[in-house]
Amino acid sequence: MARRRPSVPVEAASSTMRHTVMSSPTRYACFEIRTSCDKCGQPVPVNGPLLRPVCTHCSATVPIPEERIAGFLLDFEDDAEALEQGEGHGATVIAGRTYNYAAWELPPRCHVCKKPLPEPETGTDGSLGCASCNATHTTYPAPEWLTRRCPTAAQIFCAEREEGDEGKEAVVVDDAAAKPVVFSCPQCGAGLSITRETSRVHACQYCSADVYMPDELWKRLHPVKAVREWFVRFEGLTSKERYAERRPRDLAEQEADLARRATARVGGSARGVLKLAAIVVPLLAIILFAVPAAVVATGGTLDAAVTVSSALLLFVAAVALVRYVYFGRIVPRANGRKAIGELARKHGWKEGGGAMDSVRAELEGREIKINQEDMYAVQVDVNEDSPFALFSDPPGWSTDDKYRIRTGGADFDELFPIRYAVPEVAERIESSSDDLAWIVWFVRKWKHKIARMKFDWAGPGVHLHPGAHKGDSDMRYLLPQDIEPVLLDLVEVAKATDARTRGQDFPSPPAG
Repeated sequence: MARRRPSVPVEAASSTMRHTVMSSPTRYACFEIRTSCDKCGQPVPVNGPLLRPVCTHCSATVPIPEERIAGFLLDFEDDAEALEQGEGHGATVIAGRTYNYAAWELPPRCHVCKKPLPEPETGTDGSLGCASCNATHTTYPAPEWLTRRCPTAAQIFCAEREEGDEGKEAVVVDDAAAKPVVFSCPQCGAGLSITRETSRVHACQYCSADVYMPDELWKRLHPVKAVREWFVRFEGLTSKERYAERRPRDLAEQEADLARRATARVGGSARGVLKLAAIVVPLLAIILFAVPAAVVATGGTLDAAVTVSSALLLFVAAVALVRYVYFGRIVPRANGRKAIGELARKHGWKEGGGAMDSVRAELEGREIKINQEDMYAVQVDVNEDSPFALFSDPPGWSTDDKYRIRTGGADFDELFPIRYAVPEVAERIESSSDDLAWIVWFVRKWKHKIARMKFDWAGPGVHLHPGAHKGDSDMRYLLPQDIEPVLLDLVEVAKATDARTRGQDFPSPPAG
């Protein structure tokens, strides 16, 4: 839990930061990245911002999530202020597969002679010639998906690129590998003209035999690709500078939200007291004054009147106690236990899993957990880290490396006073609601039955309450008729989040 900061007026904070945070100069990074092929296990160079590099050993496509490539650039940006030219860092990252990468503060240079290359304007799409050795190198603007996740990435140098819907790479081909090779069919002896486009198992056009290309021939036509350095030009504020500019405003808004909610809570408590008084005071007046007066008026004694009033008071107290203990806790709790048992039997799940009246199981490939005693009784895991954190608890929690999300939706923001994301995701959400589309759909469908809801880096979870939102009420019990539909909807939300995290499209949520 981060330390609480003093309140800062939004206007004053923004004005202060405009004077103290200046735009960083243009900066360059050199990257070398390597992963491995899922099919053959051989190393696969990632010589550019490539989402589908091709393994030169077996020709398989190796899918790489957008956030993984962007993450390497963002890691460099986090350290950029502390790096001198030639300095950098490297690491091995295990995320679905293993990546080895290194990054340095270094301007573009020639692959052949290591001399500096010209620095064209951002937006240039073409080639650069080395003035020293005449070697040519590619340059092109950072692709849209990369700038969406790393806004400061501007121009790419000396990198391979992906073009077209098929994701084919524009690569530099060895002249020798590009020329056809004449190879004799081992069965009929006919000459076969073999090129890079020829499959490794090729049918002889004379005898129809399947001819398998030997390793030497195949490697000549498909030379193994080496890891090569490629460069990125960054422009604008670094992530740390953008964070420093935004942080005071986030904290000011949080403090204002806390103050507003505290006022509303006091007002709500006062209204609750008045409503209770409107019921209790007349009832006590009847029991303590009207009833005794009626008993005396009909000829009864004062002792009889006191006895009748006392009996009525005890009866009312007993009804209130039964109402709170039995109907408020015992029955709903028993219904929740029954609902969990029925759901477990329906799906063949084993009850227990570490706690009474609970289930840990798998549904549609997702790990799920149901336990009405938990803060978030119904939970679904996500396969990848969620890109944001949303909680229906009152505000007050903040983090020193995340942005407070401004969604522009009053109802959504009201339900989630705590809403944070890494900077690039927060900025993306604020410019496009696609990342939250399924969350918004779920909230609209279930908000009147949600007592608590969260969506953090582990996945979505809710606790249900009959009726409207009850905040921190301790009477949160699962509704038998709602557990399964809520669970199935949470699974769909988790699937959509995983798809967005991997940069994939996912069907839009149902309308309404």
